[in-house]
Amino acid sequence: AQTLAHEFGHALHGLLSDVTYESLAGTRVPRDFVEFPSQVMENWMSEPEVLRLYARHYQTGQVIPEELVEKLEAAGKFNQGFITLEYMAASYLDMAWHSMTEPEEKDARSFEDAEMARLGMIDEIIPRYRSTYFAHIFSGGYSSGYYSYIGPRCLMPTPSRRSRRRTCSIVRPRPGSAQRSSPEAVPGLVWSCITSSVGARRRSNHCWRSAGSSRAADITP
Repeated sequence: AQTLAHEFGHALHGLLSDVTYESLAGTRVPRDFVEFPSQVMENWMSEPEVLRLYARHYQTGQVIPEELVEKLEAAGKFNQGFITLEYMAASYLDMAWHSMTEPEEKDARSFEDAEMARLGMIDEIIPRYRSTYFAHIFSGGYSSGYYSYIGPRCLMPTPSRRSRRRTCSIVRPRPGSAQRSSPEAVPGLVWSCITSSVGARRRSNHCWRSAGSSRAADITP
């Protein structure tokens, strides 16, 4: 159901495009925005009003019980710190492959190990995908763009159910400020991005994005 909702978001992005130039329609937008409509749809999929439309018992037709919905919500928050670190490791691995300026043969495992060591990743957390089956960044068209899934997660307004609300700040580094955009800053970046999703005390996500941007913006969905 989640995958269906996700891909339907991409479909809506294309179906509802109204642009002058067809080459800019649908998902032919900056990579940072490609995954936003899809994750909006994922968010709505678990709302009570939507669940009542499809989450019914296959024999009795009974709508999914509220207590089961609460269990699903609680389970969805489990291990999010680990999951986000795993995702970010894959994003940096993607960027490392596509930062090579000259063609050369590489041993994939050695390249991955070196990149994870450079980032300071612990042995217990590895990239979500190994290079040999990392389809997103090779045949999948996300070359150097796998990071784009993290933006919508930070910007996503939490559903209003039970008055939940998320505030997100995107801090873009000033010119000449390499610290926030460097791969070495990944632990701080990851920790800042995951705090609100795992219920930590901090209220905001701080997600560092492209080093070329020069202004800071606070965004409250």
